[in-house]
Amino acid sequence: MDKSPHSLLPVHLWIYNHPFSGISDQVEFFLLIMRQAGYPTTVGQQPRMDALNVVIENFTGPTSTILIDFCKSTGKKVAIIMTEHIDFLGSRIYFYGRKLFDEGAWGKHHAEYMHPVTQQGRVRYLLESLQYIYCFFTLGDLPELRNFKYMVPGIPVRSLPFPRLPNNLCSPKSADIVPGYDVVFTGHSTLYRNRLLDTISKELTLLSSSKFVSRKVRNQFNRSGKIVLNIPQFQDWSWISTLRVFSGLLCGKATVSLGTTDKTCISACCRQLDIRKKGWMAKLIQYVNDSDAEYKRAFLQYSQMAEQYSREKPFPHEIFECWEMLTPAIGSQDWKRIDTKIKLSYRMRKPLKPPKLLQEGYFGFNLVSFSGKVFAVRQALGPIDFCTVDLESLIANKNCFVGASLDSIKGWIRSTNSLKELISSSKFPQLLQEGYFGFNLVGFNGKVFAVRQALGSIDFCTADLESLIAKENCFVGDSLDSVKELISSLKFPQLIQEGYFGFNLVGFNGKVFAIRQSLGPIDFCSVDLEGLVAKKNCFVGGSLDSLKEWIRSTHSGQVGRSGALYKFFEKNKAGGVTRKGRD
Repeated sequence: MDKSPHSLLPVHLWIYNHPFSGISDQVEFFLLIMRQAGYPTTVGQQPRMDALNVVIENFTGPTSTILIDFCKSTGKKVAIIMTEHIDFLGSRIYFYGRKLFDEGAWGKHHAEYMHPVTQQGRVRYLLESLQYIYCFFTLGDLPELRNFKYMVPGIPVRSLPFPRLPNNLCSPKSADIVPGYDVVFTGHSTLYRNRLLDTISKELTLLSSSKFVSRKVRNQFNRSGKIVLNIPQFQDWSWISTLRVFSGLLCGKATVSLGTTDKTCISACCRQLDIRKKGWMAKLIQYVNDSDAEYKRAFLQYSQMAEQYSREKPFPHEIFECWEMLTPAIGSQDWKRIDTKIKLSYRMRKPLKPPKLLQEGYFGFNLVSFSGKVFAVRQALGPIDFCTVDLESLIANKNCFVGASLDSIKGWIRSTNSLKELISSSKFPQLLQEGYFGFNLVGFNGKVFAVRQALGSIDFCTADLESLIAKENCFVGDSLDSVKELISSLKFPQLIQEGYFGFNLVGFNGKVFAIRQSLGPIDFCSVDLEGLVAKKNCFVGGSLDSLKEWIRSTHSGQVGRSGALYKFFEKNKAGGVTRKGRD
């Protein structure tokens, strides 16, 4: 890749609108390609006066104001790295393949990743910042940004080619951690991902993290598995994560993607499995058993793909050369004269302590401690960045509530009037309680629905609720208490979960029973339950969670609990979950 002899200014990646743990892959990709192209490149939380500043998109009201203030006060423009799939088709804006401003197009699982209000804010604040943007970049060929140039007329949209991988990575034997797991996964938790991970854990040893982790921890995860998994956020998400594949290769691991139909460049070096077809698990096990060969194949194909892509779409040196010529020189005296109030907005901000998740899924809310207060944020919004999100807007739209303490916000949520308001104030279903004697309790359209967990996740916006009710797979009431009372009055056993570590979990007479699957079907109304309990063929718990915890502690602890690697992850797994399913 030819170096540019014309550029004198360094390039600076200005990170002020993201937690670093959420964008470490993007940073690594960007630094590699820029330095391979011959540009001195730095990273920091403040902009540089003597550099060309690049920002990773993720705009809210406050973060766009910081960017605009900086550009106004210095006369500079910035470049934006695009990460979201935004297309402009038939005079309509599409966000991840679905029409923007059309909430009906977004079911529960899509909104679980990013709420439509958040999507609209991302696009709005990006467009409001256009006059201060010099260029848009993509990392590789994703996102595709189809017809995006017509949304941003006059602003170049360019791709940064795929970086070359160091040649010393071609041997996976050089990894400093011996793989102790078959497969690994890191990424935000969604219902779709959790279902697949549960299925996989029954056949393969799995190490996973349900939240964003630092680059160091992510690399330790990747090196501890034979294969890295790519699992999309929801079922009809077609794209492979370029950066997950890239980071896996840097750790000496191949990636296998489940349920995607990607045809972009990165698909050349990533196996894709159609999980709708029989035999996909057998193929995954085969890739695990041949993990060394899979990595060598992926490394070779990535190298060939990156070389071909660089020939077809070379590094855009001309963009940086023109950008530098049009960038005003700012001396130290000029910088000192810039209004102090403006400088405070982006240069002298005191970093806030990161938010702390106190409880997940409390009547459809995540309870988060931040800046001395406790926030109840609707789970339907998906993950949000408290350091940059417009909290006032969330509160005004009744998507977030604030309390002085955990007890006060819980008490408010539990109160009858508050629950009615929560149930009726959102167009999206709210999970009020999970696993109540085999039912999920959901608030939707002013009612409370009890849906059998055995059905899996359903889309309330499209499901035939009347048919579910007629088949007694769903019950409906005006309040949470009335639906709970209805469930408690049911006299027949409820199958909560089948095949949990060799047990069927059944709700009956206000308790939860774990019955060995080897017993086959039994009649709860006539069987000698005390005899089953005495012979340790049946165990009883007061709640589903307590019984599951007991089963996990007694049946999953017999394997995989020795050696330095296990001890390391028990101490440092940072939210990770280890699962063992195959002897």
